[in-house]
Amino acid sequence: MKILVTGSNGLVGSEVAKLLRQKNIEVIEYAIQNKDDISDEEKLKKKTSRCDAVIHLAAILDENASHETLWKTNVDGTKNVLEACAANRVPRLLFASTVGVYGSQSGSKTEETPVQPETEYEKSKTEAEKLVVSYQELVPYTILRSALVIGPNTYWQQIVSIVKKNIPLIGTGANTWQTIYYKDLANAIVFFLFLDTAENETILVASEEKPRLIEIVETLRSQLGLQNPAPTVSEFVGKIMATLLGIWFAIQGKPNILSESHIKRLLRERNYDLTKAHAYGWKAKYTYQKALKESIQAIQTDAKE
Repeated sequence: MKILVTGSNGLVGSEVAKLLRQKNIEVIEYAIQNKDDISDEEKLKKKTSRCDAVIHLAAILDENASHETLWKTNVDGTKNVLEACAANRVPRLLFASTVGVYGSQSGSKTEETPVQPETEYEKSKTEAEKLVVSYQELVPYTILRSALVIGPNTYWQQIVSIVKKNIPLIGTGANTWQTIYYKDLANAIVFFLFLDTAENETILVASEEKPRLIEIVETLRSQLGLQNPAPTVSEFVGKIMATLLGIWFAIQGKPNILSESHIKRLLRERNYDLTKAHAYGWKAKYTYQKALKESIQAIQTDAKE
């Protein structure tokens, strides 16, 4: 069996590749670090030749990226993958999407909840989902809508840095923050790829627990050895603070993860109904506490090297 994985050098992609190899599956890696371009239609067609499946993870995740940049990779790139799969009659495509397609809707979301994307990134992933569904007669698919991913990546490195600096939490932190550990997401991808009954289905994947944001922050603080409760500020004060921090991030040449749009996403109700995933027999294995602990350890280890 041979499977192509786009974005194979990423946090989730590398874990997926590892799990597939443990099953003695030949993995064809397709990643920008290997000079593989998602806009190279001919190369994609060559790489997908005689593949039994394609796992499409490659995407621009940066919420601050331009519309053009996001669209080129997340939408046009997905179309190129679909065209390559169709040309080679690849029997299955698994597409990694995001719960971001729901926008800021409140309440518990299901696969049937109407999409209401707000940011350019969310809009690009929503459009990519539509493309995947439109090709189903040529390329059978499974779409996984993943909750916010916990793992030792740039996003969580910045969050750990902010928590260490005792920068206040904006708002009360009472909103639900259901997440997923990157290892659980990789496991879900491999699980659903081989499930025939998941063909042409969209499925939400997340951890079982539904902690509040303040619980996530307090867990981070405890694991970092910070004893005092997390400081908090109102949304109004938080926006002023975020503006000042934005200037600091710009001076440091770092992406601003406390922009106004980030604050809005921070305050979202991240609550998902996993009935469909459970019916298929999939459940996450990691608690958010263990996910955070392993991520912090990896981040701190990388910082020492």
